[in-house]
Amino acid sequence: MTFSGLHTTSWVTDTGDVVREESPLGLITVRETPERARAMAVPIKVQSDMYESAAIVPAGKERIDEPTDVVRLRIRLDGADLSSADLDGVAQTKIPGASTIVELRDPRTLKADVADATARQYLSPEPLIESDDPGIKAEAERAIRGITGRRMQAERLTRAVNGLLEKKPTISIPSAREVLRTKVGDCNEHTALFVAMARAAGIPARINVGLVFVRGAFYYHAWPEVYIDEGARGTWLPVEIRR
Repeated sequence: MTFSGLHTTSWVTDTGDVVREESPLGLITVRETPERARAMAVPIKVQSDMYESAAIVPAGKERIDEPTDVVRLRIRLDGADLSSADLDGVAQTKIPGASTIVELRDPRTLKADVADATARQYLSPEPLIESDDPGIKAEAERAIRGITGRRMQAERLTRAVNGLLEKKPTISIPSAREVLRTKVGDCNEHTALFVAMARAAGIPARINVGLVFVRGAFYYHAWPEVYIDEGARGTWLPVEIRR
């Protein structure tokens, strides 16, 4: 099956059971007996250890004891080829002439800027962000019913998605439609569903990924950003969904 440029190959029996599926980005699903699946299951402790092993822990004078007091942070990035990476974004700027140094600012200090003419492109559905799906449109409409103003609608969507999903570490390439069906996931699933629902509600939204500082270390994280249109001016704002 090919859909919107994404190619999926499935092996299906004559009775309609899928026994193997190869999805985009190399994800492979194989049907197993319940006993074998349970035997191969990865304990939560191992998943936790994987997260810890990937954490970046500041040490010495780089320690951040009170992260809520930090309004600006400069970070030097080493160990990866970032020559072609786009490091500029909401509240983050690559320092000119220093390809491995980025400056981050507290999102609470962001103010409306010149309107972003490209924001409307983040209203359209994409592969895995199925904002035109009837179920997603209905869920978005239900979440913001009676709420006016884009900022308040975005806040209501944040609470709605947080309440919809059971928080579990999930190894997947999330599809918003599938997340709405299973109602389970981590930051990736929360973000995919929020972005799809926001677009369905007419709010430009996009996915961002990077690092989040939690309990003394930086960890991988994904989060949505929404565009609040204020006429001649506008603001992209990061959205944090509890997980």
